[in-house]
Amino acid sequence: MAMLDLFAALALLLWGSRQLHRGLRDLAATWLDGALRHAQRGRHVAFAAGLAGGLLQPAAPDRVQWVAHRATALPLATAYAVLLGANLGAALALLPFALAPAWTFQALAIAGAAATLLTRRVRVRLAGRALFGAALVLLALQVLALSTQGAAGALLVAAIAAARPQGALP
Repeated sequence: MAMLDLFAALALLLWGSRQLHRGLRDLAATWLDGALRHAQRGRHVAFAAGLAGGLLQPAAPDRVQWVAHRATALPLATAYAVLLGANLGAALALLPFALAPAWTFQALAIAGAAATLLTRRVRVRLAGRALFGAALVLLALQVLALSTQGAAGALLVAAIAAARPQGALP
């Protein structure tokens, strides 16, 4: 049963990650282009644009592709400021997953389902998709932690038993 829980949690994690990624990507596509156009005003504005981009697209390949594709019009110092802000934004975007209390999954799932099902506005539906994806990721992480909890203890006992010298304990 533990293996089934493990595979189910992995499948849920992959599906939730996909929903979260697609929702954020579709939601932020046009906004990020406008933010980079304003980044040419200076390094501080470029850092803020990168920070917002990192919060909305925490995946590193997307972030690097986003900056590299549009960096041809930016000076090098400005492009570095955008990338630095994007890296910090990505770290801040992943912080709720590390510190999430148990009730966060329920709140995100309800908010995401309500935003997706109860409105016809495209932006709100995309935000709901991203929220629901985040809820699925949190649920998958909780199930993974529960399903591997007993296995980690069993592996630790087996490693200790295999490492003890012969004849030390009966």
